[in-house]
Amino acid sequence: MTSMLLNGEAKTIPSMKPILEMLPHEHFEKFPSPRVITTHVGMSEAPEDIKIKKCKTIFTLRDPRDVAVSMYKMAYGKPWSDIPYYGSFEDYFYLFIEGKVDFNGLFHHWRDAENFFNEHPDVPVHFHSYEEALQDPVLAVNKLSDFLGLPRNDRLCRDVAEKCEFSKLKADKEPYAMKLDGENFVFRQGKCGDWKNWFTEQMLEDYYRVYDEMMTGSMFYDRYSRSNMKEI
Repeated sequence: MTSMLLNGEAKTIPSMKPILEMLPHEHFEKFPSPRVITTHVGMSEAPEDIKIKKCKTIFTLRDPRDVAVSMYKMAYGKPWSDIPYYGSFEDYFYLFIEGKVDFNGLFHHWRDAENFFNEHPDVPVHFHSYEEALQDPVLAVNKLSDFLGLPRNDRLCRDVAEKCEFSKLKADKEPYAMKLDGENFVFRQGKCGDWKNWFTEQMLEDYYRVYDEMMTGSMFYDRYSRSNMKEI
C-alpha cells in the first residue's frame, strides 16, 4: 500500500519486500528517497536514523491470537530456524505467551515499541490495524495516504485498496514469493479469526490471563482486550 501510494499508481511491486535485517545496508542506498523499508526488529533495535531524521514509521497491529497461529506456521519445520520447531500448536502457544519465541513474543514487542514512541514523541508513527484494513480497506488506505502527507486522491486510494485485496496480491506476488518445497509460505490466508480453529477454551483463558498481566496499562490494551474482541 505504501509503495503504491508513493508511486502514484496501483501497480504491484515486482519483487518481495526489502527487509532490513535480511539484506546488507548497501542494498538500500540505491533506492531513491523516500525509501520504503520493512523490518521485524523491535523499535529499540531500529536504526538511529529513525530518531535522527524523524522517519515516518508505520507500525502494524494484529490480533495476538492470529499472530500466534501465523508465527507457528512460519516456524514449523522451517530450515532457517536454529532448531526447527516440530511440536504441536498448543505447546508453541504457551511458548508464545511466555515470550519464548522469536522477538521474545508479541507482548514484549509491543511494550518495546510503546517505550520507544513515548521516549521519542517527535518520531511520526501510524498504527495500521490489520483487522481494520480488512474491514474497510479504502478507509485504511486513506488514513495511510494522509499520514504520508500525500494529496488525497480518492480514486488512487480505491484502486490501491482493490489491488491489495489478499487473493489478488498473493497472485501478483507469486513469481517473487519465498517458497519451501514449492509452497508459498508467506502469503497464507490473509484472514482474521483463524485462531478459533486452533485454540481450546483453556488456551483462550490462559491467553487472556497473560494478556492482562502483560498489557494492562498499555496504549495497546483496549484494542485487543477481552471486552472488545469476539470469543469462540
